[in-house]
Amino acid sequence: MTFPGRLGIQHRDVLQAIAGRDADVGIIFHHLARYFAATYPELCAMLTVPGAEKFSSTIAMAQTVDPLRASAAKAFTEFFLDVAREVYPRYGFAAMNEAEYGATMRLE
Repeated sequence: MTFPGRLGIQHRDVLQAIAGRDADVGIIFHHLARYFAATYPELCAMLTVPGAEKFSSTIAMAQTVDPLRASAAKAFTEFFLDVAREVYPRYGFAAMNEAEYGATMRLE
């Protein structure tokens, strides 16, 4: 299956592939599957794959060294760190514990 102008299929393309009958199933992030199943119940349903939790990913944010609009970058960081704690679990993202939330990650 191809999508014009795309190098590959992204997780957001799964619903299009199912709706267009180009695919019978697709594997996507839990929060997106939950959203698609609730929003488009006539097209799809969400199934949990046992053992898939060990393949989870970490949600992260990287700051630039010299942002073009420093005050906007700072405001976004503050907003994200304040709002994400409450909003993410509400919409199916995994909840982070206090040690994980806002922790600095080393990029290697």
